[in-house]
Amino acid sequence: MKVYKILLFMAIFMMLPNCIVQQSDREKEEIKSRHDSTFQRTRPVKEDLVVRYARSYKGTPYRFGGCSRNGLDCSCLVQRAFRSVGAQLPRNSRAQATYANGKVVSINELKRGDLVFFRRSRGDIGHVGIVTESGSNGILFIHSSKYNGGVREDSLRNNMWRRIFVKGLRVL
Repeated sequence: MKVYKILLFMAIFMMLPNCIVQQSDREKEEIKSRHDSTFQRTRPVKEDLVVRYARSYKGTPYRFGGCSRNGLDCSCLVQRAFRSVGAQLPRNSRAQATYANGKVVSINELKRGDLVFFRRSRGDIGHVGIVTESGSNGILFIHSSKYNGGVREDSLRNNMWRRIFVKGLRVL
Protein backbone atom coordinates (compact mmCIF):
# COMPACT_ATOMS: atom_id res chain seq x y z
CA MET A 1 0.00 0.00 0.00
CA LYS A 2 2.83 2.39 0.88
CA VAL A 3 4.58 1.66 -2.42
CA TYR A 4 1.31 2.20 -4.29
CA LYS A 5 0.89 5.68 -2.71
CA ILE A 6 4.45 6.59 -3.58
CA LEU A 7 4.01 5.46 -7.19
CA LEU A 8 0.72 7.36 -7.46
CA PHE A 9 2.35 10.50 -6.05
CA MET A 10 5.26 10.21 -8.50
CA ALA A 11 2.91 9.74 -11.47
CA ILE A 12 0.88 12.81 -10.52
CA PHE A 13 4.03 14.81 -9.89
CA MET A 14 5.45 13.90 -13.32
CA MET A 15 2.20 14.79 -15.10
CA LEU A 16 1.82 18.12 -13.30
CA PRO A 17 3.98 20.20 -15.71
CA ASN A 18 1.77 19.07 -18.60
CA CYS A 19 -1.33 20.34 -16.78
CA ILE A 20 -0.03 23.86 -16.25
CA VAL A 21 -1.66 26.36 -18.60
CA GLN A 22 0.90 27.76 -21.00
CA GLN A 23 0.90 31.47 -21.81
CA SER A 24 0.48 32.40 -25.44
CA ASP A 25 3.21 34.42 -27.13
CA ARG A 26 0.85 37.39 -27.19
CA GLU A 27 0.29 37.18 -23.42
CA LYS A 28 4.04 36.94 -22.83
CA GLU A 29 4.61 40.06 -24.98
CA GLU A 30 1.89 42.00 -23.11
CA ILE A 31 3.45 41.12 -19.77
CA LYS A 32 6.93 42.04 -21.03
CA SER A 33 5.58 45.30 -22.46
CA ARG A 34 3.90 46.22 -19.16
CA HIS A 35 7.09 45.40 -17.28
CA ASP A 36 9.25 47.44 -19.67
CA SER A 37 6.98 50.49 -19.58
CA THR A 38 6.78 50.35 -15.78
CA PHE A 39 10.56 50.12 -15.60
CA GLN A 40 10.96 53.07 -17.95
CA ARG A 41 8.55 55.22 -15.93
CA THR A 42 10.24 54.47 -12.62
CA ARG A 43 13.86 54.73 -13.75
CA PRO A 44 15.03 58.33 -13.33
CA VAL A 45 16.00 60.05 -16.54
CA LYS A 46 18.51 62.89 -16.76
CA GLU A 47 15.78 65.53 -16.51
CA ASP A 48 14.56 64.02 -13.23
CA LEU A 49 18.09 63.94 -11.85
CA VAL A 50 18.66 67.60 -12.81
CA VAL A 51 15.45 68.64 -11.05
CA ARG A 52 16.23 66.53 -7.98
CA TYR A 53 19.71 68.06 -7.75
CA ALA A 54 18.36 71.61 -8.10
CA ARG A 55 15.68 70.95 -5.47
CA SER A 56 18.38 69.85 -3.04
CA TYR A 57 19.37 73.55 -2.97
CA LYS A 58 15.90 74.78 -1.92
CA GLY A 59 16.23 77.40 0.78
CA THR A 60 19.86 78.21 -0.08
CA PRO A 61 20.26 82.01 0.02
CA TYR A 62 20.87 84.07 -3.10
CA ARG A 63 24.37 85.46 -3.47
CA PHE A 64 25.43 87.30 -6.62
CA GLY A 65 28.37 85.42 -8.13
CA GLY A 66 28.10 82.78 -5.41
CA CYS A 67 28.40 79.12 -6.24
CA SER A 68 28.17 77.11 -3.01
CA ARG A 69 25.65 75.77 -0.52
CA ASN A 70 26.23 78.97 1.47
CA GLY A 71 24.79 81.06 -1.35
CA LEU A 72 24.50 81.01 -5.12
CA ASP A 73 22.97 82.85 -8.03
CA CYS A 74 20.58 81.53 -10.68
CA SER A 75 23.16 80.60 -13.30
CA CYS A 76 25.28 78.66 -10.81
CA LEU A 77 22.23 76.63 -9.73
CA VAL A 78 21.58 75.74 -13.38
CA GLN A 79 25.23 75.02 -14.14
CA ARG A 80 25.62 72.70 -11.13
CA ALA A 81 22.33 70.87 -11.71
CA PHE A 82 23.26 70.10 -15.32
CA ARG A 83 26.84 69.24 -14.42
CA SER A 84 25.40 66.52 -12.15
CA VAL A 85 24.35 64.63 -15.31
CA GLY A 86 27.46 65.44 -17.34
CA ALA A 87 26.23 68.50 -19.26
CA GLN A 88 28.67 71.41 -19.28
CA LEU A 89 26.86 74.75 -19.39
CA PRO A 90 28.40 78.23 -19.30
CA ARG A 91 28.49 80.11 -15.99
CA ASN A 92 26.20 83.11 -16.69
CA SER A 93 22.58 83.25 -17.82
CA ARG A 94 23.24 85.21 -21.03
CA ALA A 95 25.78 82.61 -22.19
CA GLN A 96 23.46 79.79 -21.12
CA ALA A 97 20.69 81.33 -23.26
CA THR A 98 22.85 80.98 -26.37
CA TYR A 99 24.16 77.50 -25.53
CA ALA A 100 24.93 75.88 -28.90
CA ASN A 101 23.71 72.39 -27.94
CA GLY A 102 20.28 73.62 -26.83
CA LYS A 103 17.04 73.75 -28.81
CA VAL A 104 14.78 76.78 -28.40
CA VAL A 105 11.24 75.80 -27.33
CA SER A 106 8.12 77.90 -26.90
CA ILE A 107 6.36 78.34 -23.58
CA ASN A 108 3.76 75.79 -24.71
CA GLU A 109 6.43 73.15 -25.41
CA LEU A 110 8.25 73.41 -22.07
CA LYS A 111 8.98 70.13 -20.28
CA ARG A 112 10.65 69.08 -17.04
CA GLY A 113 14.37 69.86 -17.21
CA ASP A 114 14.09 72.66 -19.77
CA LEU A 115 15.67 76.03 -19.06
CA VAL A 116 13.55 79.18 -18.83
CA PHE A 117 15.06 82.62 -19.41
CA PHE A 118 13.81 86.01 -18.26
CA ARG A 119 14.73 89.56 -19.18
CA ARG A 120 15.84 92.32 -16.87
CA SER A 121 14.39 95.80 -16.94
CA ARG A 122 17.05 96.74 -19.52
CA GLY A 123 15.64 94.11 -21.85
CA ASP A 124 18.58 91.69 -21.92
CA ILE A 125 18.50 88.20 -20.41
CA GLY A 126 19.44 88.31 -16.78
CA HIS A 127 17.75 85.36 -15.09
CA VAL A 128 17.41 81.60 -15.62
CA GLY A 129 15.56 78.71 -14.02
CA ILE A 130 14.83 75.00 -14.57
CA VAL A 131 11.33 73.67 -15.30
CA THR A 132 10.38 71.24 -12.52
CA GLU A 133 6.80 70.48 -13.57
CA SER A 134 4.81 71.00 -16.73
CA GLY A 135 1.21 69.91 -17.06
CA SER A 136 -2.40 70.75 -16.40
CA ASN A 137 -1.40 72.65 -13.24
CA GLY A 138 0.85 74.95 -15.22
CA ILE A 139 4.62 75.26 -15.39
CA LEU A 140 6.74 75.39 -12.25
CA PHE A 141 10.40 76.27 -12.29
CA ILE A 142 13.18 76.39 -9.71
CA HIS A 143 15.60 79.30 -9.56
CA SER A 144 17.68 81.41 -7.20
CA SER A 145 16.24 84.88 -6.77
CA LYS A 146 17.57 87.81 -4.78
CA TYR A 147 14.01 89.15 -4.41
CA ASN A 148 12.30 86.01 -3.21
CA GLY A 149 14.61 84.51 -0.62
CA GLY A 150 17.05 82.38 -2.59
CA VAL A 151 16.38 79.01 -4.20
CA ARG A 152 12.66 78.38 -4.60
CA GLU A 153 10.02 77.20 -7.04
CA ASP A 154 7.61 79.58 -8.76
CA SER A 155 4.91 79.31 -11.38
CA LEU A 156 4.89 80.76 -14.87
CA ARG A 157 1.21 81.51 -14.22
CA ASN A 158 2.46 84.36 -12.06
CA ASN A 159 1.97 87.50 -14.17
CA MET A 160 5.40 88.91 -13.36
CA TRP A 161 7.27 85.80 -14.54
CA ARG A 162 5.04 85.36 -17.58
CA ARG A 163 5.51 89.01 -18.56
CA ILE A 164 9.33 88.88 -18.48
CA PHE A 165 9.67 85.34 -19.94
CA VAL A 166 11.95 85.39 -23.00
CA LYS A 167 12.39 81.79 -24.11
CA GLY A 168 12.80 78.16 -23.20
CA LEU A 169 15.80 76.01 -24.05
CA ARG A 170 15.94 72.21 -24.15
CA VAL A 171 19.44 71.02 -23.33
CA LEU A 172 18.87 67.32 -22.61
